[in-house]
Amino acid sequence: MRRIITSEMMSLDGFLAEPDDEIDWFVWSREMERYDTDSLRGIDTLLFGRVTYEGTARYWTTAQPKDNDPELIGMMNDLQKVVLSRTLEEATWNNPRIERAVTTASAIDELP
Repeated sequence: MRRIITSEMMSLDGFLAEPDDEIDWFVWSREMERYDTDSLRGIDTLLFGRVTYEGTARYWTTAQPKDNDPELIGMMNDLQKVVLSRTLEEATWNNPRIERAVTTASAIDELP
C-alpha cells in the first residue's frame, strides 16, 4: 500500500476558503515556499479534488520565478497528478489522470 502525506492550509476556525472560494487569508512566505519545496522532493504524485486541482493548476501553470522558487514551480508542474472527481471532463495540467473512483482508497491502490 502507498503512503499518503497530507498538507492542508486551514484557518483556525477550520475553513479552507471563504464562501466565495477566496483564500486571501492565506499568507505565502519564503519559509512556506522552502517547506513545500522540501516536502515535494520526497513524493512522486499529487492527489487533488476537482476544485483544488482547478485552482492549483491555474496558479502554477502561470507562476513566475520572480514570485516563486523555480525548483518549486518545476516540481508542481512536472509531478504526476491524480484528480478525484465525478464531474471534471478534462484535466490539462501536466501529467494528470482523472479518477472517478467512489472511494479514495480504491484510487490510491491503483496509483503507479
